[in-house]
Amino acid sequence: MKSSNQLLFLQTLDVAQGLSANPSRLSADQVNSLAQTFGLENSDTLRIVEDLKREGFVELHWGGELSVTSAGKQALRSAHPSQVYVGDNAVYVGPGAQVGSGAALGTNAMAAGAVRFDGVDRLEVMETIARLIAAQQQLATIGEKLPPETQTMTKHLVQETSAIQQELRKPSPSKSDIESRLAKAKGVLEQLVGITTAASGLQPTLQFLNTSFRWLTAHLGSIGT
Repeated sequence: MKSSNQLLFLQTLDVAQGLSANPSRLSADQVNSLAQTFGLENSDTLRIVEDLKREGFVELHWGGELSVTSAGKQALRSAHPSQVYVGDNAVYVGPGAQVGSGAALGTNAMAAGAVRFDGVDRLEVMETIARLIAAQQQLATIGEKLPPETQTMTKHLVQETSAIQQELRKPSPSKSDIESRLAKAKGVLEQLVGITTAASGLQPTLQFLNTSFRWLTAHLGSIGT
């Protein structure tokens, strides 16, 4: 994987594919919508998709559809290695890791070049960002078909979710901004859960989003400044 942007976009595609009405493929419109939510220009989207295809992580189908391949899913799993913790606050060591000359094992020890928030693996944050982007896109799509009152609330949830994922993607996220947006988003989500039905198709995405919000709430103390 050449860049963290590629990894994050691949993660987003994989999550969105699982949320899609057709869990085996994403339409060209879905991919473009995700890219826009991601903040990518058309040329950047094309380049990243071509790079992912070249590496065998995605497959393009007739009509512009896209699917994440088994190799792509394996690449995502490899980015989140099985964790083996050694002592309090120790950083995990994945499969194939070696402890050689100059290595340190101790409180808060980290491998050179590792990227972490305060006690939170950056890859975990990236996975949460991917979940938020995929859920945001799904909410926007489904929301267009809902009754006016529900549609307005869904748009509000989309806005708050967008603000959260954009803040998380900054080099130094604002903890207070995330906390404020998260409180608003959770309030709207609870209202939507109470008024939507299974027939609306919104509930699976709301449940999925609720899981991401719970993770953020649990780790908010370790994210941002």
